[in-house]
Amino acid sequence: MRLKTNEILGFLRAAKPPASAVLIYGPDEGLVRERGEALGKRIVADLGDPFQVTSLSDSDVKEDPASLANAVGALSLTGGDRLVRLRPGTDACSESVKATIVDLAGGDLTDVWLIIEAGNLKPTSSLRKLFETSKVHVALPCYGDDARGVEDLIRETAKTHGLTLSREAIAILTDRLGADRALTRNELEKLCLYVGTGEITEVDVRAVVVGDGEATFDGLVDAVAAGDLKNADREYERALTTGQAPVGIIRMLTNKMKTLHMLAGLVAETGNAQEAVRALRPPVRYPRDKIMIRQANLWSRPACERALQLLEMAETECKTTGMPDEAICGRLILSLTRSASNAQR
Repeated sequence: MRLKTNEILGFLRAAKPPASAVLIYGPDEGLVRERGEALGKRIVADLGDPFQVTSLSDSDVKEDPASLANAVGALSLTGGDRLVRLRPGTDACSESVKATIVDLAGGDLTDVWLIIEAGNLKPTSSLRKLFETSKVHVALPCYGDDARGVEDLIRETAKTHGLTLSREAIAILTDRLGADRALTRNELEKLCLYVGTGEITEVDVRAVVVGDGEATFDGLVDAVAAGDLKNADREYERALTTGQAPVGIIRMLTNKMKTLHMLAGLVAETGNAQEAVRALRPPVRYPRDKIMIRQANLWSRPACERALQLLEMAETECKTTGMPDEAICGRLILSLTRSASNAQR
């Protein structure tokens, strides 16, 4: 059966997915992934637990058509519920999926769920038809948020961070975001970190949130944190030519250093940068996690604290000394990038 729009929220909020096999599909890949993870976490506490979660790809199933049925039929070594994830799901897997969900529909495997995450399947898709015509399994479509859905997500994210929003900020955010849930969440989290406290204004949105084809701070911030002098200089020049304010760049670098400072503390506790990055919330997904791990290995807590002092001094200079903001920010970027570069030696 295919869920209607007004049925999706209730389905996602159920204590456990009320269908043992669920196909999540649509053009909004970020939303497909988000809903797949949300449903998975209703079944198991840790989606990375190899004893309770088996992850397969369409390539795995094509190479071994029995792999999906074997995964679903396997008993959980630790007891409790078990989840099988197929990502991505394609029409090439349809026959294997069809054979597998027959067993699930039988009711014998009451502690096993199958969640399939797929792309934008056409109405003629054999995989989509398999679920839409089923009386017990569910097809869950994921299309880009409409204006109301985007606004609800904007307000929810701001509230989570203890922030309010001006009417103008909401209007611009609603216009710029919504095509992809993952991108929308990323931009909103970045905006909230930038603002920190108080109200999100139109000025804040224009300084931070990007739409298709617009400039972004990410390349500059990553180059500085990685000690990449050449790219840091190039990205800084690009940021200035697109009208980015030096003070806005300083604040983004400040937020980055705060994150790296927190990471350094986690590295000290775990002794492992990879485990520290995995502990971050909201979670950092591939390939950003690899970038963060490399950066975490370059920045100790004392180094982050020195950087934060320099950042605070630079912002004060921009506001009080009358010196050109571009020169102050450029000098700061050079100093921070050299610190990371020296840490690699």
